[in-house]
Amino acid sequence: MKTNDIGNSIELDLTEKRILVVDDAEINREILFMLLEQTGAICDGAANGEEAVALFNRNKYALVLMDLHMPVMDGLSATKNIRASPQSWAATVPIICVTAESSDEILSKCEEAGINHILSKPVEMEILYSTIKKYIPGTVWPEKYDLQLTANVSGYGAE
Repeated sequence: MKTNDIGNSIELDLTEKRILVVDDAEINREILFMLLEQTGAICDGAANGEEAVALFNRNKYALVLMDLHMPVMDGLSATKNIRASPQSWAATVPIICVTAESSDEILSKCEEAGINHILSKPVEMEILYSTIKKYIPGTVWPEKYDLQLTANVSGYGAE
């Protein structure tokens, strides 16, 4: 069992799982890195969708956390490019959108792009971990934290 900086128990083991964190705000990437690295995850970061697609094509990721609104290439376009990638895991890698938006229009656009799930900003640690547990097999999290999550928007990856 790992422990986070404020002493809470974290029963989530992401040791050696590579996660791509895509957000144009450096502070958001740093916070997500901190939350993920304390579970053993290996994190790569991208400041825009173009960087994310380039990293995705060079590395195999267990999960992608994707912001929607970024310069150069937005999260929806990046997700479409990732899903169209020749990488064998491109169609099944879980892509979780992390955004402040949650309108029906955004849900529809995310589903169309191939995003699996949407988390609202600011992301709460327990909800982030519970969502990851859903999409990455072999992670452990106590059932009491299986929270009602935002929107599972597509059939890519986990059911």
